[in-house]
Amino acid sequence: MPFTETEQRETNGHTPGPWYARPDATPILHTQLSICSESGGERIATVFSREENARLIASAPDMLKELKRCQELIERINYAFYADGTSNALRPVMEDAKPMLHDIRATVARAEGK
Repeated sequence: MPFTETEQRETNGHTPGPWYARPDATPILHTQLSICSESGGERIATVFSREENARLIASAPDMLKELKRCQELIERINYAFYADGTSNALRPVMEDAKPMLHDIRATVARAEGK
């Protein structure tokens, strides 16, 4: 899922995602890949390794975004449990978790090349 304009400003200085891995146009080594930004194609890094490692690196912005969403959800669950102490307080929070779980699964699959 692409970053919103607001999320791009909150990336603490790194190039906003999503990123992707592609074979380098002029490889020095047989296994040279470039990690590039999808917005404009800016080269983020050059990887002298297997494609699987390049995919994992390219997934870093998406994984950071999903990790932040998980942190927020866990904090909401914690608050709902301790503020109310009933399963009724947790139900709306858990409903919010369903689309997040879908996004997390997609991010992991992308990192694994599936």
